[in-house]
Amino acid sequence: MAGFNNTPVSIELDGAEIVAWIPSAKVAAVCGGDNTVRFVKYDANFQNPEVVLEKEFDGDIQSVAAYGNQFAVAESPSKTEKGRVSVYHFNSSKNTLSRRFSTTVGYLPDSVSWSPDGKTIVVANEGEPNDYYGTSDGIDPEGSISIIRLGDDKKSLKQATTLGFGGFTAQQLKDAGVRLSGENADNPAKDIEPEFVKITSDSKRAVVTLQENNAMVVVNLETGTLETPTGLGAKDWTGLSVDTSDKDGGYLPGDRDFKSLYMPDGMDVFTASNGTTYAVMANEGDGRVRADDVNFEADADGTFTLHKSKKKGAVAEIEDPLTGKTVYVHRDMRGQNSTAFEAEAGDEFFITWKHGAVADDDFYSDEKRAGKLDGPQGNSIVSGDGEGRLKTVVDQNTADSITGFGGRSFTIRGLDGSIVWDSGDDLDRIAAENDVYDDGRSDDKGVEPEHVEIATLDDRSFAFISLERGTSTLIPVYEITNVDAPEHVYTFHAANSVSPEATEFVKTSANGGTLLVSSEVSGTLDAFNFSTTLV
Repeated sequence: MAGFNNTPVSIELDGAEIVAWIPSAKVAAVCGGDNTVRFVKYDANFQNPEVVLEKEFDGDIQSVAAYGNQFAVAESPSKTEKGRVSVYHFNSSKNTLSRRFSTTVGYLPDSVSWSPDGKTIVVANEGEPNDYYGTSDGIDPEGSISIIRLGDDKKSLKQATTLGFGGFTAQQLKDAGVRLSGENADNPAKDIEPEFVKITSDSKRAVVTLQENNAMVVVNLETGTLETPTGLGAKDWTGLSVDTSDKDGGYLPGDRDFKSLYMPDGMDVFTASNGTTYAVMANEGDGRVRADDVNFEADADGTFTLHKSKKKGAVAEIEDPLTGKTVYVHRDMRGQNSTAFEAEAGDEFFITWKHGAVADDDFYSDEKRAGKLDGPQGNSIVSGDGEGRLKTVVDQNTADSITGFGGRSFTIRGLDGSIVWDSGDDLDRIAAENDVYDDGRSDDKGVEPEHVEIATLDDRSFAFISLERGTSTLIPVYEITNVDAPEHVYTFHAANSVSPEATEFVKTSANGGTLLVSSEVSGTLDAFNFSTTLV
């Protein structure tokens, strides 16, 4: 029976997405989706958290990592400009920062990892398209991986070496199972989007998830080269139970006939007692979907009209993302300088004056509901009632099968991509049992596992799994010492926090430590105590 702990030490911040522990300073560095990093200090027992410093940067902070009394910050001016990584020294007695160096990396540095030996920083540069992907204003920068070598002094510091994917052909990657699907599917340098990076315990390799490509790649840090990326395949839901409808009033799982792409986000690596190194991945399932970018939702069926100047009677006022000017939306008010469009209640649009009201899935989008898919004779390919609401990956559907997003699970893999173990339907079920399951996500990716953190205590290994889409923060804990048969042993719950984005385990003894959890929606940082005595 898994234990349960719902009494974290919490602090509310203005933003909390990624957290890194600066061990020499005993301070947590937290970035929250804006241009600020907040430094939170605890007492010796991880009580009484206090923000001791807030540091603003020029661009948005995507990720942080730490080693000793130093921390690295990944900064992005915009999606279409190259980012940079800066390394700072944190003075724990004065709570001040001093910069050691800064170096240019690739486009949209989304994850930064510091090697266990302290000599290397590796950055996953996502190269995500801008908001207008699918139009004449769309830009899709190259995805890449940057390696920063650290010397013992400033003179030996070198600029980042950035590795792209232009050396691989599209056919070579497709043969390896890598998904190339965007408008630049014939150009791997642009299509591949590195998401998250971790470095192995021997500091010789880095493992990077390529989320939208449903793949992973290993970086040889000794030679500074990329191995051939490996596709991660599809999960078959035969024999498992899952809820695929957001209209059934609750968690009502059943047998469903579909597959899904793992598309992992956060992950961690560890070396088991058998000497083999494994990657443990949170199978979130994000593709190239524009849901976060819509700026208008129709409240009723009918014809709507865009106007540049007619404010009176408008049902919406929208700031044009391209020009900064206001676009007024009316119900069927024709006239000069107007553009009309049809909509049904609940339809979502991305509105600019130049492109008009473009339905979310009319830009490039991976997504289409299963119930709208046609078979070879125009009949729905959906075999049962349950799958009709499921959001599917458009380029992966066939005449007789459908493919959804995400494994709703975490997976233990070899560094060759092979599956050792998958959590199946555990995570949705655990969320439901703890009354935090959000049925509104059933048609999408369920609880959306976001991040994995691994701690080894008393020669036992534990994986902490962040579930991003529950109604409050939930962290199932699995013992993975036996990689062939992991066991759910504990669950952390923060009732006042929502949407855990990242975790960091701070080991304080041979058998225990503190788990730091940053939750994006609530902007909270929670600290949970954990030890082998609990399990």
